[in-house]
Amino acid sequence: MEARRKQERSERLRTGVCAFLLPAVLFATVLAAIGIFPFGEKSLLIIDMNSEYVDYLAQMNESLRTGQSLTRSWNMGMGLNMLGLIAFYTSSPFNILVMLFPVEVITEVLFAVTLLKVGLAGLLYSLYTEYTLGRRGLFAVVFSVAYALCAYNIAYASNIMWLDGAAFLPLVLLGAEKILRENRCGIFLGSLVYVFFTSYYIGYMIGAFSFLYFTAVYFSRPGSLGVLWRKLGRFMGCAVLAAGCCAFLLLPAFLNLRSGQSAMWDIPVSFALEKSFVRLFSRMLPGVYDSLTDSGYPNIFCTVLGLLCCVLYFLHKGATRREKVVFGGLLALLALSFSCSILDLAWHAFEDPTWFPARYSFVFCFLVLYLAMNCLNRLDTMSPAGVAGGILVLAALIAEVGIGRFRYVETGSLLAAGSLLALYGLLWWWQRRGDGEAKNFTAKKGWPLTLVLLLVCAEVWANAYVMERGLDNQFGYKTRESYTAYRAKYLPAVNSVAAEDDSVYRLEVVEQRNANGGMALGYNGISHYSTTTDQPLNGLLRRLGYNKGTSNELRFTPNTPVTGGLMGIRYVLSAAEMGGGYETMGAVGDVVVNRNGCAFPLAYAAGASALDWEDGDENPFALQNSMLSALFDRRVEVFSPVPDVEYLLHNVDLEEKDGYLEYTPRVRGEAATVEFWLRNPDGREAYAYFPVWNNKFSAAEVLVNGVSMGTDLHYRGNAVLPLGAGEDIHVMLDLGNTPTRIREQYFYTLDTALAGDLAREAGENALDFTRFTDTRVDGTVNIGEGGALVTTFPFDSGWRVTVDGKRTEPGRFAGVFLALELPPGEHTISMRYSPPGFAVGCAVSVMCAAGILLVWLRRRYVSRKQ
Repeated sequence: MEARRKQERSERLRTGVCAFLLPAVLFATVLAAIGIFPFGEKSLLIIDMNSEYVDYLAQMNESLRTGQSLTRSWNMGMGLNMLGLIAFYTSSPFNILVMLFPVEVITEVLFAVTLLKVGLAGLLYSLYTEYTLGRRGLFAVVFSVAYALCAYNIAYASNIMWLDGAAFLPLVLLGAEKILRENRCGIFLGSLVYVFFTSYYIGYMIGAFSFLYFTAVYFSRPGSLGVLWRKLGRFMGCAVLAAGCCAFLLLPAFLNLRSGQSAMWDIPVSFALEKSFVRLFSRMLPGVYDSLTDSGYPNIFCTVLGLLCCVLYFLHKGATRREKVVFGGLLALLALSFSCSILDLAWHAFEDPTWFPARYSFVFCFLVLYLAMNCLNRLDTMSPAGVAGGILVLAALIAEVGIGRFRYVETGSLLAAGSLLALYGLLWWWQRRGDGEAKNFTAKKGWPLTLVLLLVCAEVWANAYVMERGLDNQFGYKTRESYTAYRAKYLPAVNSVAAEDDSVYRLEVVEQRNANGGMALGYNGISHYSTTTDQPLNGLLRRLGYNKGTSNELRFTPNTPVTGGLMGIRYVLSAAEMGGGYETMGAVGDVVVNRNGCAFPLAYAAGASALDWEDGDENPFALQNSMLSALFDRRVEVFSPVPDVEYLLHNVDLEEKDGYLEYTPRVRGEAATVEFWLRNPDGREAYAYFPVWNNKFSAAEVLVNGVSMGTDLHYRGNAVLPLGAGEDIHVMLDLGNTPTRIREQYFYTLDTALAGDLAREAGENALDFTRFTDTRVDGTVNIGEGGALVTTFPFDSGWRVTVDGKRTEPGRFAGVFLALELPPGEHTISMRYSPPGFAVGCAVSVMCAAGILLVWLRRRYVSRKQ
């Protein structure tokens, strides 16, 4: 008996090691083949990994090393709640590895973490296979490799947080099986806590699928409704407890997301089917890459073996009719979800996703492999007619895909899929000729299963390589050098400014690598990009002329020194001297440090009328004049319209429509331009703004005095443009071959001297900071007659403000920034921050954890007593 147990432990260990290492090594060789460092110059920085995760993790690394707060940061979006971002993006325990190493090697650590998560997916799938089917060895490894390297994990690896959920799904469902078979809840509860903690977004999808899986498995077997309710009660109780244990993170994250993305909760839906079945089927073939944009189809490849055996499951006499009906219905529901927008939105928690379609498709891959695994486990009893029928059905679908001539399906993919179908059919037929154990297709000592493993490994490797190559061609893996060189170039300049100026200010960079430069380099900026972006702040910045990026993106642009000055930006780092209201302070390496003479303090005394200020003007110049007038309780006009503007159309028709101007090229193929001639006799700094009417008809290039501004007028690059200070300025819009629709065209000049005087006046009435950290601000301020304290701190209900020791409810300036109405005199201000819902969430988490511990101790006591 002991020898048998030892043999089982040894076999279990070998299975686990192979299930972990094989997919990780295969994926590593794929990445090596496309030139990922250390096998080439590229890194895993692509799409969201490049624009989001790497900088979030760099920020967390720096926060932990320097003792900064993890609940809020001034380095993102002028100061935002960071707990919601952590819950959505970076709470995976694997990120501890990222924290242990310097930021300089973060790309290598991300490479290792990605491989670890892929390997973990294989390992946990092998544990699931062993428990549900009692199978270890090659059988378990085959399906572990197929699941770990399914198309979802390859395509969405740039969203590294999603890999945790995909990896832990088998363990969650193993826990569900434990409830069904043994009434034991520990594994299900523990694994749900993990997935809710690491990513509540993917955790929601796993929770929904685990419920469907739980009920499907129960109804596929004989059982009474009374037993179902008892088991379902345990299931739901564990789910509630798991959410409760993570409430300290989930509740603040939910409140943060709801306050920042309120406009996204009202989404039109449709019950119509929007994707054809044949196109969806084409995404299950090997070596097919479509796109990760909104036009792409779900990534649902999980090997031809899995696809064939899934089809054979429904032709197999070993599966009962009840099983086929239940699991066929579940499979159909998931397939319909890919095509029906209301079901798709339900899987995405009713938040319309941008890019990365069907983010829940890993559960579909799991279900396909689950049915395939159950079929292959008893394939030796399958009739020749059933196997032939399944192969013919798939062959016909492959032929249909070929006839459809989908642009993303290459001939090689069709040939590979057809060849693998034939090979698996021949292998089954050859094995069936044997007798005894040799006739069992999945026998432990049978060579067919070894060959199947080799075929699966070759198939997933080739598919992963094609997909990675497609990702590289469409989006481009950034080189490791592009990240390290950016830090090496700008970090010394950031540190130099901090050494010279130890006061409180904001800083920005003109040549940004992405919108999260503040997090990457550790400076207080306004740029930020994430799902948790403050939408009211985004709206105000766009109205002020910072119209850059998407709805989730705040992006600095060097439009006017006044606009940046109102946001507290004192220093701007650039590749060249900026002029136009900026004073050159010197250079650090190749980086020029520019000081903004129009920079306002981050908090200062202002007129009481500022608290009531509202202005819906779409003209950013008039809007800023109005804002300054409210702040200083007098009429202020730092921006004035250019008095003399002439325009000339070349091969262009102009039509004034209701709400916009439309410039349309007259003859396609010929130059189509709109020229503006500005007379600026005072030699002031001049600016232009062309607010596009929509994101369709807008691709004009802007040239100033013959020099391209590098700007296309579209919804992601539509900011106020600096024109210089010449007396005669020539502005040209090169339309190309497409119409350009703009709401209006504005030309203004700036009184830099007046703007500087206003900034100095605000500085004389600034809040004198005695303490300034991410979560605490203290200081003193002298308020004039009937005044207010105005800040550029984004309003957040998590701020607790006291004035002269008394609790005070803050108001808002411009509907966005925190402000206080104060009586005349000198006041001591204290602000402390705690994420909304954090305290309540912590209390709930403690109670849930304590309850679980008490139940465990009671059961342990009863067990020992018995």
